[in-house]
Amino acid sequence: MTWDKLFETHPLLWLILFVLLGPPALMSKAGSKLPGVLGWVGRKWQARKELTPEERKTSASHRISQAEIARMAEDYGRLRSAYGELVADNEDRDRRLDEFEAEMTTEKRIRWAAIGYIRQLIDSHRKHAPESAIPDPPQLLADIL
Repeated sequence: MTWDKLFETHPLLWLILFVLLGPPALMSKAGSKLPGVLGWVGRKWQARKELTPEERKTSASHRISQAEIARMAEDYGRLRSAYGELVADNEDRDRRLDEFEAEMTTEKRIRWAAIGYIRQLIDSHRKHAPESAIPDPPQLLADIL
């Protein structure tokens, strides 16, 4: 049989063969690799076959929006945990600042009590021994005393 005989076959026979054998061949995995419209039909059919029955019942836009909502919920969860960490850091920083302020207040009270006591000692020394020399205070205390 030559190719000429093959092409001389009645077109109606080709149409019947294409109708009977075309869609299964086009919608197979091999058909999805074809270029152009024929391959597009196969790719769409193969993508549809990969969906579960529950996914086939819902529209594509619904599935996309649900996936986006799930992604956003996951992002909000991450933001919530990051915010919790920031709040914990802030509370720790506030606690340390309160401790530091209390310590500074205590140190200031001790310092001024010591300065007052030193002034009393100097006055007492000047009353009892006015002729003796008092050593000069350190430079840090000179302007306070």
